[in-house]
Amino acid sequence: MSFMLSRIIHILSKPLTGGNQLYFLLMYLLGLTGIICEPWNGSRFWMSFELFSDLYLFCALLRLMPERYRHCLRLATATFFYLLSAVDMACYVRLGMPITPMLLQLALQSNTREAGEALSSYLDAAMLWSPLGLVIIQMMAGMALLAREQTIMGKAMRTGIWRNRHMIYAAQTAIIVMFAIGFISSLENKEYMYCRIICQYSELETQQRKDFRQKTNYYLPIYRMAFAVSETHRLRDEIRLFEESLNKARIDSVTHLSPHIILIIGESYNRHHSQLYGYDKPTTPRQTARKNAGELIVFGDMTSAWNTTCESLKEMLSTQCAGQPGTWASAPPFPLLFRMAGYHTSFFSNQYMVKRSGFSDFIEDAFFNNPPISRRLFDTRNESTHDYDMALTDDYKRCLTRHPYTLDIFHFLGLHADFKKRYPADFGIFDAKDYDRADLTEQQREILAHYDNAIVYNDMVIDSILKLYEDEDAIAIFVADHGERIFDNSTEWGRNLTWDRNDIRQQFDIPFWIWASPSYRSNRKQQWEQIRSCRNRRGMTDTIAQLLLHLAGIHSPWYYPQYDILHNDYDNSRKRIIRGERDYDRIMLAP
Repeated sequence: MSFMLSRIIHILSKPLTGGNQLYFLLMYLLGLTGIICEPWNGSRFWMSFELFSDLYLFCALLRLMPERYRHCLRLATATFFYLLSAVDMACYVRLGMPITPMLLQLALQSNTREAGEALSSYLDAAMLWSPLGLVIIQMMAGMALLAREQTIMGKAMRTGIWRNRHMIYAAQTAIIVMFAIGFISSLENKEYMYCRIICQYSELETQQRKDFRQKTNYYLPIYRMAFAVSETHRLRDEIRLFEESLNKARIDSVTHLSPHIILIIGESYNRHHSQLYGYDKPTTPRQTARKNAGELIVFGDMTSAWNTTCESLKEMLSTQCAGQPGTWASAPPFPLLFRMAGYHTSFFSNQYMVKRSGFSDFIEDAFFNNPPISRRLFDTRNESTHDYDMALTDDYKRCLTRHPYTLDIFHFLGLHADFKKRYPADFGIFDAKDYDRADLTEQQREILAHYDNAIVYNDMVIDSILKLYEDEDAIAIFVADHGERIFDNSTEWGRNLTWDRNDIRQQFDIPFWIWASPSYRSNRKQQWEQIRSCRNRRGMTDTIAQLLLHLAGIHSPWYYPQYDILHNDYDNSRKRIIRGERDYDRIMLAP
């Protein structure tokens, strides 16, 4: 009996023999680094056992491979795991969140310029002193050891400890016990991941099948990446739904209440850095002058639905509002309704270009850049992006079409990182010495100055656009896609995905105002006073489409007066759900 038990233990411990010992140890240390340094959903205690179990099973697969291939397979898989862990840790250190579907979508949706500038501004030497540096050290040391694993393992096996039969038996028994605990405790988690990753069920569908109480979730970068890829693939259905929604577009009547409507969409604009909202530096002198002249009405409480450009713009252009059944893709975009109502629609973007060749299933290319869909939404689009947003006014002039009714959308690169690249050098009004912030380093104060300088330049671009319409019967709306975390009451900057109240305030509080030309204000005094009376209402960017339909006088099944901030039936008490999850106002009121 004792011999049989000994034989079973020997067989079950084989995955950690045959050269796999060093590989297992290095990968286990790598996994523990992520578990310890990246707080994630679940228990670190159970994660350590599940990691042991998962690595044991992976080493069992390697043990089944022909011996001549094992060394190359260990090197290849270790390289992959090290690099993936480094990327995951970098995301966590810089953004407060490891690899998620949202981050993968953002990476895939970002154009080369946007991604490159974001990387260059977010990655710095200081990150090497974070847990990311530990991963990099492990990667360099681990790959060096694995390259010489045969020599190292040969010497290790000749040491006295591995010649002691009782020590070997104890080690083999410990391996089996650790594996058994990890395997049994992680069964529910594996079932959950099977539903989410393999079956591609939504979270709601998964929980409807079983009330999962998993202990660890996606505790490793490889699982997080697998889930991110699977979830992105699942979203293709959402894109198909959007394409179907185009065929549901319908208008009942139109009065062309406003002949010329302009929507200006800012980028990464934290309203607490706007002079219009009480900022202590003159960042928006031109807008402030227009406000003082009575031609610009500032709304004081507008929030973004998301703190990412793609998600925000999807909801902004859709006629679907948060709280309604379905998603942004369930309802037709408002530019299509405007075209059906006889408006000439133009989209001048300094971020998105029509995709010239090929097609992908990602949101950016499906919603903005897919040529057939773009042609259905817009009569005119610019053909290239620019270093600075002022060039969009030249695009407008080149594409100028005399039409009785127009909808022109300007989409800025605005204040997107890297801030110092968002304005010409002669707009460098502020520098580090202008900020009395002892809690910030000089480099941080320079970043802050670059951000405020970009707002000053942004102010001039906006003013130049408004001048194009001063002699028209026109009304313009300015709104930002989201805000930016830029050292307000903290020493941190850059967007993240936490629910910290101060972070939310900076990233979701955005400027929103309405301007009208002299002829518009003269011809529609009652309408202008109605706008002024609504300036203290609470709003969110998911309802911008309803406001625009109101201004155009478009009556459609897709117009909902309770979501129109200018309508008498507007629901000023509606919950403002941000990132599709939490009530913005509840976060702000929390102690």
